[in-house]
Amino acid sequence: MALLGWTLFVWGNRVANALRNDEGAGALVLSGIMAVATATYVVGLVRSWRAGPDGGAARLLLVLPALTVPVWVVRGVDIAASGHEVAFVVVHLVLAAISIALSVLVWRALGGVQRARLDVAA
Repeated sequence: MALLGWTLFVWGNRVANALRNDEGAGALVLSGIMAVATATYVVGLVRSWRAGPDGGAARLLLVLPALTVPVWVVRGVDIAASGHEVAFVVVHLVLAAISIALSVLVWRALGGVQRARLDVAA
């Protein structure tokens, strides 16, 4: 749930900033991709709540963290190398670090679910 809330906060603010600054549709493409990943995550959560952590739901829950990490690695490097003010870079690197940390926690938690399922099946 933390990754879901955090992702909605971060990318919701990105959309608001892009619209407020009239950055055009191109600035919204990545936010749209992250919105689809977030919706996929929500579907995985709902399926997990209804039927337990089956393989299908677990795979859906992996989409958001699997996209979050590379997106923030690329964005972080791009922001740091684009000549922005130090404060801007620091804020975005903190956003990246939190997003990546939450993604790793979800990934590890789901890995634990998968290991438990394999132990039960054996």
